[in-house]
Amino acid sequence: MFLMCAGLAVAGENAPFKLNITLTAPLGTPERQGFLDLLVTEMLHRVGRVPDFEFAHEERGLRALDQGLDDGNLPRVAGLEKIYPNIRQVPGKVMDFNFQVFSKNPDVVIDGWESLRDYDVAFVTGWKILEQNVKARSITKVDTSDQLFSLLGRDRTQLVIYEKWQGLELINKLGLKGIVALEPPLITKEVFLYVNKRHEELIPNLEQALEQMKEDGSYQRIEDKTLGPLLKP
Repeated sequence: MFLMCAGLAVAGENAPFKLNITLTAPLGTPERQGFLDLLVTEMLHRVGRVPDFEFAHEERGLRALDQGLDDGNLPRVAGLEKIYPNIRQVPGKVMDFNFQVFSKNPDVVIDGWESLRDYDVAFVTGWKILEQNVKARSITKVDTSDQLFSLLGRDRTQLVIYEKWQGLELINKLGLKGIVALEPPLITKEVFLYVNKRHEELIPNLEQALEQMKEDGSYQRIEDKTLGPLLKP
């Protein structure tokens, strides 16, 4: 059961909060039982709001938030207010977003972008940070994450780059064997919850709710429930 945090003001108690999560399992699921689903549900509950989830693709979701069609959107990197003037970042990261390299060869050494140069690499079209920075012997771009990991499973590429947790989930889903997530991550970005500017007064309470969840163990319990099973052999 979610509990209201002591000391948090409640504005518009139980009012719906239209929220867009752009990721798939185990971070976001249709049943809203993913890590970010449960995390933001409790954050909102602690400030007296109820999430009304929807899904839109990356760019369309940000435009909807900027236009005021949505109330919130996550997970997003810092600094997007410079591009979308009507959105506001809630301080306090919701998670670290790890761009992970997956391979069948556990001996590949990952040490930044330069370590990819001698390999055949694949990733999903539209991931701008990868399109701008990956330099490799060959680069294959695909439309879906299922296609991405199928390439690796069929030895059609040596390395694929994807978000860590969703990658581990896909390996299980597709029944792929011998694929490992190479450490350390290629790059790590802190990601945040954003709200439309009309909810600026709610930001301090949301920030405090997230901080309290990290302090009282709620954050860790959600992480253990949703992400922990993927770390088991």
